Amino acid sequence: MSFKPFIAILVFLAMAPTWGWGLEFNVSNMKLEKKLIIVKGGNADQLEVGDGLNISSLGGQCSGQVNKIKDGSVLIKLDQSCGVSGLSKGQTLKFSKGEKSSSAGEGGGQSDLQFTVAGFNQAKHQATTKIPAGAQVSLGAQFTLFSTDNNYCIVSVVQVKGKLAYLDTRKCNFEYEIRAGLRLEVRSGVAQNGKDYEPTAKAKENMYFIFGAGMAQPSYASTAQKTSVESLKSNSQVSHSAIALDLLGVYFPMKKKPALWGFVFNVVRDSYSGDSIKFEMYQFQIGPSLYYFFNKRKFARGPFLRGDVGGARFTQTAVTSSTTGGTTSQPSGTGFGVLAGGGYSFNFSDQFTLSAQLNYAYRSMGEIKVSTLSATLNVMF
Repeated sequence: MSFKPFIAILVFLAMAPTWGWGLEFNVSNMKLEKKLIIVKGGNADQLEVGDGLNISSLGGQCSGQVNKIKDGSVLIKLDQSCGVSGLSKGQTLKFSKGEKSSSAGEGGGQSDLQFTVAGFNQAKHQATTKIPAGAQVSLGAQFTLFSTDNNYCIVSVVQVKGKLAYLDTRKCNFEYEIRAGLRLEVRSGVAQNGKDYEPTAKAKENMYFIFGAGMAQPSYASTAQKTSVESLKSNSQVSHSAIALDLLGVYFPMKKKPALWGFVFNVVRDSYSGDSIKFEMYQFQIGPSLYYFFNKRKFARGPFLRGDVGGARFTQTAVTSSTTGGTTSQPSGTGFGVLAGGGYSFNFSDQFTLSAQLNYAYRSMGEIKVSTLSATLNVMF
């Protein structure tokens, strides 16, 4: 009787564990708060950086990824679903190989960007996640949030503050299960090593209104206006005021830029009044406008630049006697105007901001040419 079939069966049974849970390692060190473990064993030569691992003895469907191999020690990043409460040094764990991660790499790669839920505010329907060092998270970035039983939902970043990103969880049908430690998988809007955001900024609203008011200092180039203004300023009985107004601005957020574009109606009034005279000059400009914000992590916060162009018009009105009401009005033709400036915006919420602006405008309307420096406070909602 031949023993070859029995020998083949014994070989098969001996090799079977290596095809299943065939890799055994002893835990030599661990950082449970980061779900990192270092293991040692004779099977290290069978692993490569980036290998996915299925792990027994750490919860139902526990898995991990090989991040580094050195001198027989293997650094493994555990999945957030792994239960580590009973993990201890010297413990023996069994592994089997899973799929190799295409994004892993020695000392870097996407494996460095690990996101988990850091906290949850049920009243505000907001979860928070810590932003890893070297990562950038844009407003509007999206993550997939996984529950303990692998249910999932898509959550978006509604605020970035310091090293925390705030996520809107209203679309999750398992909000009652959200807790610290749940896994977040990056979908979009996250960059590494200083790269631009994709997208860079996305506001919650589709349209914003802007109103503003402040001081103005017009300077006239035409002789007639210069003469009139100098004569009025030399009269101690005449008071002077000049204001700049953004009467109405309608703006829309740009999808891939931390910017707003829209249309604005800008007015400057230069007024002189006394006992028997009232003299007013108006500048009007309406046209396209652009705001560009340098802060890509928080919508409409911090320094910005502003630029407007459009059609312009100039009008002056003189009341020669306050008792008789004699009035003369001299409207100009239509010309063009440009406005450039910038300032700093204070973001109280994504629906309300207050900005301080310093702007310079130049307008040419036939023979009338006037430049204006203005300082205004603008509200956006």
